[in-house]
Amino acid sequence: MPIGEKIKAARIAARMTQADLAKILGVAYQNIGQWESGKRNPKLDTIIKIAEALGVRIEDLMGLETFDTGAEFEERWKEVTRNTNGESLTVIHTTDPRKFINYALDQMTKEGQNKVAERAAEVLEVPRYRKGAPKD
Repeated sequence: MPIGEKIKAARIAARMTQADLAKILGVAYQNIGQWESGKRNPKLDTIIKIAEALGVRIEDLMGLETFDTGAEFEERWKEVTRNTNGESLTVIHTTDPRKFINYALDQMTKEGQNKVAERAAEVLEVPRYRKGAPKD
């Protein structure tokens, strides 16, 4: 579901009109209509304000699935500016590369998985990337 539809659904669930939400955000009510219709997308700082005003999570408005959120997660938000195609985005932040690699592999076709395996084999040929290998 596109972000505009999510904003509209959350606004209706919060029993607010477009004018009510616009007043809280300090924007023209026409902006709310443009976001909800998909003509425009709100900026990330505005999405944060919308989520607060409607009492929903930012992740839910943006269609994000998050893992291992923490202090460093905020840095990842800078990479996510908007969701223009209506598909869910997934932001992964983890200090465990195995978690990310397993997640990424699960999202890939067999062809993609084979390509990752090829690249991993190439990286293993570099001594400094192997456990127990002498450092350069």
